[in-house]
Amino acid sequence: MKILLDPQALFLGKSGMQRYYFSLYRGLVEQGIDVMCEIPLSDLERIYFYNTIPGKAGRVLSRMHQKKIISRYHKTVGSGNYDILFITAFNFEIEFLKHLPLKPYVMTVHDTMKGLGSNQIYFDFSHGDAERIGYLAHQSTKTLCVSDYTKADLCGRFSIPPEKTETVHLANFLPSSTSHIPGLPEQYLLFAGSRNGRKNFFDWFKAVASYLDENPLLKVVITYPLTESETYFIRKLNCFENFVVFENVDDQQLNTLYQHALCLVYPSLYEGFGLPVLEAMSNGCPVITSNLTSIPEVAGDAALLIDPTDPDEMLNALKKVHSSASLRKELKEKGLDRSKKFSKEKFIKETIRVLESALDQT
Repeated sequence: MKILLDPQALFLGKSGMQRYYFSLYRGLVEQGIDVMCEIPLSDLERIYFYNTIPGKAGRVLSRMHQKKIISRYHKTVGSGNYDILFITAFNFEIEFLKHLPLKPYVMTVHDTMKGLGSNQIYFDFSHGDAERIGYLAHQSTKTLCVSDYTKADLCGRFSIPPEKTETVHLANFLPSSTSHIPGLPEQYLLFAGSRNGRKNFFDWFKAVASYLDENPLLKVVITYPLTESETYFIRKLNCFENFVVFENVDDQQLNTLYQHALCLVYPSLYEGFGLPVLEAMSNGCPVITSNLTSIPEVAGDAALLIDPTDPDEMLNALKKVHSSASLRKELKEKGLDRSKKFSKEKFIKETIRVLESALDQT
């Protein structure tokens, strides 16, 4: 079996999606599968470099370079020199269909970019990305979904036949090693990853601000700089001194952050899977997280699940974890046990099974 992997995930910057992509590539190769990817390391380094250039110039250079890579990828798609095409990114482009010969393709859907709430809030700000996901899922031979929740959401939202979809849960794609971080606070909560709207950062810190103000030694570690607006509101709520920023954290350092945190706080309103929850549990980090969408499917009973729209629940959960070493120990042990259900070996094995079933249909 010869697989052509699309390169789109590599344009997203250093993230959980990139860890997923590289783990998938390595895992398939280790199982003796011939995998093609039309992006050499030099291209990836150039993308990283362009992303460091501030302002419009960096964005323009990055987009131009990406267009060159996609053009080269489309030529490879048209060559037909592979058995199956595997699309892995969530920001799907559909131009490749014009170049695709009579070859099957499989796609991974991480989420449908829809957030659920009392008013059915949608988070698709990406000019039709969600509709492209539905369109491509109808055209695909098989669609991999990263959770049962995403599968049900995809099939329900876009009327995809359930038999065309398979759930393949993700794994903890972080390496096992750690790396020292100078200046790590003695006692801190971890808010890992991006803080865009659905991650619910603003409403969370607003709910717990008074408690942070009362406990100046309790810090909140974040891995991206505070924005101007975040800084304004955090100062206004008298808890600016509680926040500590560690920028450009690599994977080994992220493990360190998980392993020394009092807990991971992850009050997201919508997830297709929720990788930080699994990463934290795999590192023995207690977890406070949302009871919405896919997260209970990942966390099970190994995390403190809260309603992320209820300020009192967010505050009370923090108080419980902060004040109870026995609760933290219980969550740590349950999390480590729960994380074993999501192994890399199982992830690769199930992915190969779906790819082989797609080939059998052609």
